Amino acid sequence: MASISDDGKAAATVTAAQAGGRRRIPWVRAVAVALPLSVLIWGLGLAVASLLLVPRPERTPELAARARLVVPAGRDGVPDVARAAFAFPLPVAMDELPPVFVDLLLFDEDRRFLDHPGVDPRGLLRALLSTLAGRTEGGSTLTQQLAKQLFLSERRSPLRKMLELGVALRLERALDKAAILGAYLHTAYFGSGLWGIEAAARGYFGKRARCLSPLEAAMLVRTLKAPSRRNPRRRARALAAEARALLIRRYGAREAARMLRRGGRRGPGCRPRLSRLPPSRFYGRDAVLDRVQRMLPPHVLARPLVIYTTLDPELQLYAELAVRGALAERARLGFDQIALVAMDPWGRVRALVGGADYARSPWNRALRARRQPGSAFKPLVYLAALEAGWRMDDRVDDTPLVVDGYAPRNIDRRFLGRVTLREALVKSRNVATVRLAERVGRRRIVALARRLGYGGVLPDDPTLALGSGETTLLDLVELYATLANGGTPVRARFVEAVRHRDGGFVGDPPFPEEGPAGGAPPRIATAPLCGLIHALEAVVRQGTGRRARFAGGHRVAGKTGTSQTHRDAWFVGFSAYWVVGVWIGRDDDRPMAGRPTGGDLPARVFARFMVNAHLGRPPRPRLGPCP
Repeated sequence: MASISDDGKAAATVTAAQAGGRRRIPWVRAVAVALPLSVLIWGLGLAVASLLLVPRPERTPELAARARLVVPAGRDGVPDVARAAFAFPLPVAMDELPPVFVDLLLFDEDRRFLDHPGVDPRGLLRALLSTLAGRTEGGSTLTQQLAKQLFLSERRSPLRKMLELGVALRLERALDKAAILGAYLHTAYFGSGLWGIEAAARGYFGKRARCLSPLEAAMLVRTLKAPSRRNPRRRARALAAEARALLIRRYGAREAARMLRRGGRRGPGCRPRLSRLPPSRFYGRDAVLDRVQRMLPPHVLARPLVIYTTLDPELQLYAELAVRGALAERARLGFDQIALVAMDPWGRVRALVGGADYARSPWNRALRARRQPGSAFKPLVYLAALEAGWRMDDRVDDTPLVVDGYAPRNIDRRFLGRVTLREALVKSRNVATVRLAERVGRRRIVALARRLGYGGVLPDDPTLALGSGETTLLDLVELYATLANGGTPVRARFVEAVRHRDGGFVGDPPFPEEGPAGGAPPRIATAPLCGLIHALEAVVRQGTGRRARFAGGHRVAGKTGTSQTHRDAWFVGFSAYWVVGVWIGRDDDRPMAGRPTGGDLPARVFARFMVNAHLGRPPRPRLGPCP
């Protein structure tokens, strides 16, 4: 029987060890190669994802300040409309916020906010150790929370956390700390349907954010920890105790007591009297959902969505305030409904009020009610004449006329004889306008209206010139927007971008630049268009639209409209910034007892809205293409 010596055993052992070592070397090498490779792949993935999720990070403050419609997943491709929530931050300037609020927010949420690059390694380590110890403690910075609120889903997963880090780092490179903090405070949810610090201050305490007392500021800071169950409406006493404790931790007992005695700022808007505005913004919500259901396929609609709308929270607030003031005159003037549409010259709807009270009637009169525009249609008659070679200084007879058995009358029952086209438009002379339309030709007027995308009814009879064909307020505002942008037809736009709550953007790319879609050329020559715009400016300066004037030095053009027997009253006009239409009337189509005209209440509502909408905006030298 063969035997193995000690030397042989040693040799055999060494050989086996060497063999085993050779078998383990490929595994070690694989780990050595795979680990950095996986880190590289993750890093590249984060970079690509952050590029896709934040197309233009420098516009994040604009994105944060926008109205957003959060729509839960529906069935069979239909969004869950009943649970759709409007994130509607009200405007507030960062330098107006009480310093104590900002100080407490950073102390309680992100103490190294001013120093870290978007991610706080110490906070992440602390959160990891807490998780291992069985406790829950957040390690996200305010920048990470902003990244999650604007671009990512609420679902907890390692992938989402990695994406959050990448987006936060990219935001910090593109924005300064003040912009990031402002965007966060616009997107933060404070419970009870209140988004943003200004809405929270108004909703919980009935005052503006700049007027918050130290205790109220501390209560809102603590609300951010759990807004759905920890807010001043749910548990005011317990929250107030937490707020006092926060003040003591931050400032010490003596200073905290002094701050609590001092209270908040005094002045306009600081008394707790601000009542909640009527929910007219729900008209905008319904319009947005209607557009989204038509533009996206069912498989996209079945997933939870975040819809960034064109509606501007600040302008919507001004629209609601202007409409609220007008409703006080319902009894005197005899109307029961009002509608307002404001858009930019390229069709993006910035504010929308579709009726007097959404809770009583959600039917949107701005989009669906077809009414006679009256004299608000007349600019098309004069523009057709200018295109046919007429000039605004040419004259037309304002004398009795009968066409096909129809005898038009002026609202003052008088005739002025020979008048210039400018005078006829500025003073809204019906007889002169019908005579001009017959000489220009109805077919030419109808062809011009269709070329400019006008969607209203155009009857083939002499009443065409006086706006007897029915239209919606939105159609009319689109027409005036076409005039305001230099002649490029527009279609109302309610949606800027749509994204999945668990992914990137779908549908249209976010925030298109100003200008016609696809670079479409104007459909009106500059000379006749400017002749009309200058005349419409005279309507506001010295004609039937004088009450539409507002302070600030801005050029404004517009036209009044009143239908037969005062069933409808309109004013539609534009500046270099906004195109706005206002309508009042009755749902039963009966005449308004107070016999209001478009130059009365609608023009005043227009002016109330526009004076606020132009705050802080410098006058522009051109109106449309016209110097």
